[in-house]
Order: sequence, then structure tokens, then C-alpha cells
Amino acid sequence: MARQFLENHFGAGEIDMRAVVATDVIEFICGQVAHLRPPGLKCVVTAMRSFLRYGQYLGDVAGELVAAVPGVAT
Repeated sequence: MARQFLENHFGAGEIDMRAVVATDVIEFICGQVAHLRPPGLKCVVTAMRSFLRYGQYLGDVAGELVAAVPGVAT
């Protein structure tokens, strides 16, 4: 899921996680809604949170970005 997000956001360009903002993450997750049911969408959200937390651990992602990942209503 992280690779799909990065390819979607940066394409073939250089990856700069410091340039990612909350709307980028939210738009990516909303784009997944069209072809996933809630259990699958929960997996996407969990994967994105994990990926962003790892980026936060490395110092590349702000904590606010992790908090911006929306929840999934079931």
C-alpha cells in the first residue's frame, strides 16, 4: 500500500516525504473507496498509518500527518 501511495503521489520523481501533506493522504484513501469494501479499506488505513508512523520514527513525517489518516466507519 505504501508503494502504491508513493507511486501515485510522486510518480517516477524523487520521493520527498516532507512534501506530503494531509490532503495527499486523505485523497489517496478516498480514491480507494471506489473499489474496496469497509474491511479492505480498514486494511488500507492501517497500512497507511503504519507507514506514516515509520516515517515519523525516521524523522521524515510530522505527527500531524499520522493523525490526519481518516478512520473507516463500519
